[in-house]
Amino acid sequence: MLFSRIMTTVNFVLGASALSFQVFALYPWHMELDRKFELLKAEQERTAKRLEKQLLEELRILNNRTEKDLNEVRQLSQPKGFRWF
Repeated sequence: MLFSRIMTTVNFVLGASALSFQVFALYPWHMELDRKFELLKAEQERTAKRLEKQLLEELRILNNRTEKDLNEVRQLSQPKGFRWF
């Protein structure tokens, strides 16, 4: 009888201390991690948009250069007025 009361008390103390640790230590830490994760996600989105904008600008520049070079090649490959005499 005494052993079962001691075990019940020990079980209650361990359960209460585990619950208080979760409530007062882990939960606030979890909320802080969640807030930082949201900030990190927003920063990653901004970075991805900035990089996408830079990539599109570089592609536009390359496309313009390619079109310019292609037009020059077309002009060079067109036969000029060839005269036999």
